[in-house]
This record gives sequence, C-alpha cells and structure tokens, in this order.
Amino acid sequence: MNELDDLILYGHEGECLDYKQTQYSPDKTIDFIKDVIAMANVISDEDKYIIIGIKDRKEGKDFIGITPEEFRDSAEYAVILSSYVEPDIAFEYFKYELKGKAYGIFKIFGNTDRPYVVKKNKAIFHKEGEATSQKKATYLQVGDSWIRKGSHNSRLQRRDLDLIYEGKEQVEVAFRNDLLFARVERLGCASIEVRISNYTKKPVTIIAGSLTVFDLEGNKLSRHMVCGMKEDVGGDFQISLLPAHETVGELFVRFESSDPIRLNLDEYGTTDREFKFKLTLYDAKEIEYIAMITGDVIARGDILEKLQRWKKQ
Repeated sequence: MNELDDLILYGHEGECLDYKQTQYSPDKTIDFIKDVIAMANVISDEDKYIIIGIKDRKEGKDFIGITPEEFRDSAEYAVILSSYVEPDIAFEYFKYELKGKAYGIFKIFGNTDRPYVVKKNKAIFHKEGEATSQKKATYLQVGDSWIRKGSHNSRLQRRDLDLIYEGKEQVEVAFRNDLLFARVERLGCASIEVRISNYTKKPVTIIAGSLTVFDLEGNKLSRHMVCGMKEDVGGDFQISLLPAHETVGELFVRFESSDPIRLNLDEYGTTDREFKFKLTLYDAKEIEYIAMITGDVIARGDILEKLQRWKKQ
C-alpha cells in the first residue's frame, strides 16, 4: 500500500493533511487560497496534502469521491495562486483512484520560502439566503496570511513569524527577476538574476544545480544545468559563500538552439506563455536548496537566427 492509499484510508487531519468533501468551486476561491497558504506556512519539510472527496467525521470517514464533472484542471488553480499569493507556492493537483472512487489530490511541497502572503485584494459576494436579496462578502487583503495549527487555519501571528524565521533554511535561494534571457549560441547559455544568501556561521559551497522549466499545468518542458554565477565557467563551477554573506547577480545555465523550439518561442524569440522556473542547487554536503517563480523566456543572437530559419522550413 502506498502513501496516498494510507492517507486516504487511515490518515488523520492535522497540520499536513486536510480533507474536503467537495471540490473548490469558483465561489470558494478565497477558501482555496487560505487553505493552501496555511498549509505552505507550516514549518515542516514534509509534503502537505488536501484531499478532495472525503468527509471527515468523529465516527469515521465518508469516502464520497468526486465525479469527472467536478474535477477542475490544475492550471485553473495555478493561475489563482500565482495571481494572489507571493512568493510562488509549489503544488500539484491530480486525480487519484482508489477502490472504485476518484479523489482530487493537492500536494503542496518544497515550500521553504515562508511566509506566504496575499499580494492582491479580492472580494467574493454571496447571497445570504433564498428569502433575501442581501449579499455577504468575503475578502482577501494584501498582507493577509494564515498557518495551519492542528486541523484548523489560524491567522499568522508575530510568534508564528518568529518561528518561521528561526527555522528558515540556512541557505536561501531567491529569484531577483522573472526573465530567463538566452544568450548567443556560441556561449551556449542563458541567464537569470538570483540571490543566494548564507545565514549560517559556516562557509557553504554550491557545487551543482539545474533550472527546470514547466508550463503552468506542471508539465516539464526543459532542464538546464547551472554553469556559473556572474560568469559561465562550465560544469565544474563553484559558488563559495562565507558565513553571513550573500552573492547577487546573473546565474548562467546551459541553453541550446533546440530549447527555443521546445519552449515554443516565436520568430521574435518571445512568447505570450508564462512558465514556472524551478531552481535547484546542491552544496558540497549534498544539501538541496530550491527556489520557484513564474516567469518569461526570451531568446536573442544566433540562437534566435537559428529559430527563425527553423520556423521558415
């Protein structure tokens, strides 16, 4: 029996697991945002799950499942989170079948860039009842945030923030912009601005890494190996950080002439699509550091010239 089977059949609601009887409908968008933020802010490296199609009662679970009509595309949820939450929250949403029933699974993972907060106001108006025309509103406001405690969501308090920053990753990796810029092919690379901060009292050396590009539905499109910080030095690069120091600048990654085709760039080296970038770095002790952002890709130079020739074929 695998982990998801165990969570569905035998799991108990808590900080890393929540059950929902029905799918998040459009009028429950604010509830969805609150629930995901609260899960992502939990100070734990464990994966967190919201499972749709289960009613959890004191006397036991009702395994209701969801119908194909209820299932929503993961891209809808990705757009909601990227529009209203910062920094980006890494998650997957997929259908899972067990014992003849289908469930919707939200898997929230790799969220080390806490705290996650609301970045844009939103209001949803609900009719209070059939006998009245009055409407009740629920709101999101910039700066709102929640954290899951036990089986409930609570507003983020000062003490929660203290604990988040005390438990923050010892090395923090963050994007400084959201544009992956492809250079000329003879350099064979592209670059994006990042910040790498060492909050520890010991030196840290980054020795490997990759930038993976996904579409907004979570499908992997391409993977690019890191080849230097501030300059392209190849596969044997190192990024050395003294205690309580950071480095800021261009991170170079491999980018070949076939990559613009794979990412479906147009003859101008651009696209109206947005992508998800996942940067993964490893230090000499094989500790992994991850940053994610939604961004754009642009190509120039002879990479663009090759793309234009390919488009004309």
